Amino acid sequence: MDILEALFLLILFWMLIIFISYRVNLENKGILIAPLVLIWRTDKFNSFYKKIASRGSRRFWKLFGNLSLFLSLQIFLVLPMILLLNIYYGIKDEPSPIFTINPINILSLETAVLIIPALVFSLVIHEIFHGIMATSEDVEVEKTGFMLIIAFVAAFVQIAKDKLIKKSRRARLRIISIGVIINLIFALILLPILSISSLLISPLYESSQGALILN
Repeated sequence: MDILEALFLLILFWMLIIFISYRVNLENKGILIAPLVLIWRTDKFNSFYKKIASRGSRRFWKLFGNLSLFLSLQIFLVLPMILLLNIYYGIKDEPSPIFTINPINILSLETAVLIIPALVFSLVIHEIFHGIMATSEDVEVEKTGFMLIIAFVAAFVQIAKDKLIKKSRRARLRIISIGVIINLIFALILLPILSISSLLISPLYESSQGALILN
């Protein structure tokens, strides 16, 4: 897929979205459409947050939030050091490009089918745990939402700011940082599976003496 094809599909998608918005009242369904922006907001997750973050589990979520806060601080300390080391080695030696090929060129329907659901899942899980942590700290979650800006996907949790600012600094940091540990846990679970993915799918293929086409 080249840049022109990707741009054509993107324009076609937004024309379809705008057409649907004129034909159907999407605001009643919590969907807001602005130029190249689509937002869906709902409060249907609130009962789930309250059930998961019940008073009997407040201590667990507090400890979990503190662990996430500690890991976040370590990451924010380590990442700048890695960046500075990369800059140093890039200046000292011949720097290598970040992308050896145009990322647009590797996009296809097959890769989109693999990437988009995984991206949406990780974003939604990340934000849901922000909502759980906020509820465990007695901060009201007003809306949980999903956003599409041009071609970029995002998820969010809308929290009552008046209640958030009344909380202690550590409580606010627990709410902000909880997504870090969730992403880390999923990475630790899924990376080993990814490393043996060829073994997992090999029984589905027959051995052949012909050429192996990778892409």
